[in-house]
Amino acid sequence: MKKTFYLIRHGETEMNVKNIFRGRLEIPLNENGKNQLKALGKVLKNKGIEIIYSSPLKRSMMSAKILSQKMGVKLSPMEEFNNINLGIWQGIEKEKVKREFPGEWNLWINDTDNFKIEGGETLSEIRNRIKSGFKKLLKSNENNMAIVTHRSILKVIFGYILQIEKNYFWKFYFDNGSYSILTHDEKRGFQIRGLNINTHLAHLTDEKF
Repeated sequence: MKKTFYLIRHGETEMNVKNIFRGRLEIPLNENGKNQLKALGKVLKNKGIEIIYSSPLKRSMMSAKILSQKMGVKLSPMEEFNNINLGIWQGIEKEKVKREFPGEWNLWINDTDNFKIEGGETLSEIRNRIKSGFKKLLKSNENNMAIVTHRSILKVIFGYILQIEKNYFWKFYFDNGSYSILTHDEKRGFQIRGLNINTHLAHLTDEKF
């Protein structure tokens, strides 16, 4: 049985605009973020999506709720697609982190596979929970699903799908409010059908690291 997944990055927040590390912090969408998801809802409304799964964080759940209302489908939080835990970096401007944590910053930029900040988690740990999440969804009764999640999680998802073990994290970029498309069937497994689709978005914020 073929399944289709619409992978969505949550809408914009003020911390995205100000280039602040977010991690597991609870942050609402800003007005642009809300508008991004309203525009996305129009695009996805007639795609036959049966359910929306979402990271439990506020910015993702707000995004999922806007889509749910536009599309007339139910939503459900899913811990497996929660954002990366960035520990003591959360809530700090990236330029300040760069100055105050030079060693850890170097790992984040140049050796992300081995990066772990105090109180945070590794890409390997994220990959394991993502694999667990997809195992559940592949056994579900729905064949056409949306997943609202975060930039770092999308990077790990596509590394996992492409079976890339190392040095993939900075090779992907996902805009707030964008969507990507995966399909899965028993013969071919996962196939990428679209990546970072953003043509419905009026305003994009270019985030650094």
